[in-house]
Amino acid sequence: SFGNKWGIYQEYQGDPNYFAGSLLIGTGSATTNDQVEIKGNLSLVSAGNKIKIATGSNASVGTATLSGGSATVITNAVTANSIIFLTHQNTTANMGVLSVGTVGAGIKFEISSSNTSDSSKVGWWIVN
Repeated sequence: SFGNKWGIYQEYQGDPNYFAGSLLIGTGSATTNDQVEIKGNLSLVSAGNKIKIATGSNASVGTATLSGGSATVITNAVTANSIIFLTHQNTTANMGVLSVGTVGAGIKFEISSSNTSDSSKVGWWIVN
């Protein structure tokens, strides 16, 4: 604690702010080693605002195309306790009900469809 009411000021709206180390928003002490920790809710109050998450190698969000009703997603972002959201990204004649199959923590997870002919594109999002 600094014992004062300092804030961050920048002269122009478009100027960036740079922080070294971690940033805690809220009161109390940081409880994780994450770069940004928010104690409270994060509100996106304007229509069209969104959370941007990078995709690619070892991502926590992406797409996979089913073949024979299943797909394997390789990512080290998955843990044994991950919650994985799945949703169809397109409509095909053989769409089935999606589920998460085997999870190899830190390696991969399986996506399965109730229809073995399902070849749809599936969006996935891992939350830890």
